[in-house]
Amino acid sequence: MKSLSTIVFLCLAHAALADVQRSEHTEVELVAEQASIQPGQPFWLGLRMNRDLDWHTYWRFPGTGLPTEIAWELPAGFTASEIHWPAPHVYLTDGYITIGYEGENLLLIEITPPAELAETSLRLKAQVDWQECKVQCLLGHVDLALDLPVKSTEPEADDTWAELFARARAEIPQGHGWTFRSEKGAKDLVITVVPPAGWSGSMEDAMYLPQEADVIDFEKPQAFAKVGEGYTVTMPISEYNEAWPRPLLGLLYREGGFDTKGEVQAIQVRSGEAGPADALPESAPVPEAAAVPAADGGGVDAAIAEMVSWGVVDIGGAERKKRGFFMIMVFALLGGVILNVMPCVFPVIGIKIMGFVKQAGEDHALVKKHGLVFAAGVIVSLWVLVAVLLAVRAAGEQAGWGFQLQSPAFLAFMIALLFVFGLSMAGVFEMGMSMTGVGGELQHKQGYSGSFFSGILVVLVATPCTGPFMGPAIAYALGQPPLNTFIIFTALAVGVALPYVVLSFIPALVNKLPRPGAWMETFKQLMSFPLFATAIWLLGVYGKVTGQRGMVWMLFGLLALAIGAWLYGKYATPAMKVGKRRFGQVAALAMLGTYGWVAHSSGQMEPDPRTLSGANGVPMEKHFGVDWELFSPERMVQHRKKKRRVFIDFTADW
Repeated sequence: MKSLSTIVFLCLAHAALADVQRSEHTEVELVAEQASIQPGQPFWLGLRMNRDLDWHTYWRFPGTGLPTEIAWELPAGFTASEIHWPAPHVYLTDGYITIGYEGENLLLIEITPPAELAETSLRLKAQVDWQECKVQCLLGHVDLALDLPVKSTEPEADDTWAELFARARAEIPQGHGWTFRSEKGAKDLVITVVPPAGWSGSMEDAMYLPQEADVIDFEKPQAFAKVGEGYTVTMPISEYNEAWPRPLLGLLYREGGFDTKGEVQAIQVRSGEAGPADALPESAPVPEAAAVPAADGGGVDAAIAEMVSWGVVDIGGAERKKRGFFMIMVFALLGGVILNVMPCVFPVIGIKIMGFVKQAGEDHALVKKHGLVFAAGVIVSLWVLVAVLLAVRAAGEQAGWGFQLQSPAFLAFMIALLFVFGLSMAGVFEMGMSMTGVGGELQHKQGYSGSFFSGILVVLVATPCTGPFMGPAIAYALGQPPLNTFIIFTALAVGVALPYVVLSFIPALVNKLPRPGAWMETFKQLMSFPLFATAIWLLGVYGKVTGQRGMVWMLFGLLALAIGAWLYGKYATPAMKVGKRRFGQVAALAMLGTYGWVAHSSGQMEPDPRTLSGANGVPMEKHFGVDWELFSPERMVQHRKKKRRVFIDFTADW
């Protein structure tokens, strides 16, 4: 029994030191080749990765995918080499080339401790990121730790992993007596390959695997040709290959192997350096920083400045230049017409329809004037919006169509405006009819101001939306000189106003509308619901900007507005005595002030932190089985410095 308890204790102790972690489909741990650390003596660690059946991870140059990466947190004075990669396998899946590993293997790393160590035990920590794929791809991340004792005597080997370490060393590609010479032409890169004397293998279906990105255009075919005692490999150069001459590092790969036994599938290629090309050390450590910080210094401003210095590749520039200016104006005009039936604008249509109903049977000259005034309201307000947008961009800020919806103050204003309009149309209180142009005597002067205001309201609620034809027109306009921008947006405004102007200029159409009557009150109440729906949608955008707390505060603010509107509708009517009317007006103003205070306070709030976390504690979200990091300029700079390709999912809630 005593010996049994000892065995159990040792097993538990070993399990505690192993620190095995697992993602969805890959088991990962740090293992050591030796049982202890000797000061000043380098030793080998292995990142053991054991993948589920048919799942794979990626080599240092993955082809299509992301390589495995290790960020070390080592004790002071320790350094870590780069990963020593075993020969990968090449897979062709759905026409895409993938370079990586299946099953179980080790990625070797040499650790060098300082000459003096006072500790008796040390913990080596690492953050590991990888991509695992089968049909779908997932991102993996684990935090690993390995505890090793420190001893002054020569370390003993840990037999647990001896076979795996031996296999990993055997799989690291070597030169095997091959020589290489490379030269760069205008469009192609040519490698001359000379096998060792007596070689009798095959080069059929061989391919060159670059060790890093942006050397060759890897998706295009490579041409092998027999030349004298050797071969040439001709490959198209990547358009991003700017540095030359440069050491050419990579692998010559053949699935069936280069030797007669088929055991050597990959041969190390090194060319473009002085000295024998095949004089490769068995394992050459390249020091890294002992610890990788979570973020570079300098903060957000420094990161943004660096991102700006990269410049912008306008991938649509050539295509945009092919489009005629006239065609873009047509797109803007058609986009404006269609915008009237988009969800943002449709709720306001009811207001204008009510105006046309009131105009049925009126003087046709006045009807035309109101149509033109409405169009003027649309055009002028859109001009003001574009002027503000251009001013913001001229000041160095980034702004685009609908940029004002990033402002909590503007959102609060629009929510209140639509909510109050909705309450009025629902019958909670009667708003001054000339304000919206839906009532009153249109032949009076104040009716024109109502039509003009209706045009402004259409623009305010239209800016979050885009529709067919609008996308290319707006993108083109924002990249043009100011005059062209104003012309294109004027065409858009004309398109928005065109249906109303056409209706007002054709008396027969107006006369076909139903005559004013009791049905109008029911119709007006029904049209309040689309306004409430739009206010709710804007409230959702507000919640994205200010977080859940900000949205809850705004709901209480809307409650105050509703109370104020009810008090105004109950007491501030002409039928009430002066005192009660004053009470209704003051109470309504007080509730409006309460809403303003709530909007100001909630506008200072920020979105709640996300609960999921990813690499280096950076929050992440999972969509369709893929983990996405929340964007930050610092993380973008980090990924760029590590030569990672980054996909940014850029969208907006309007």
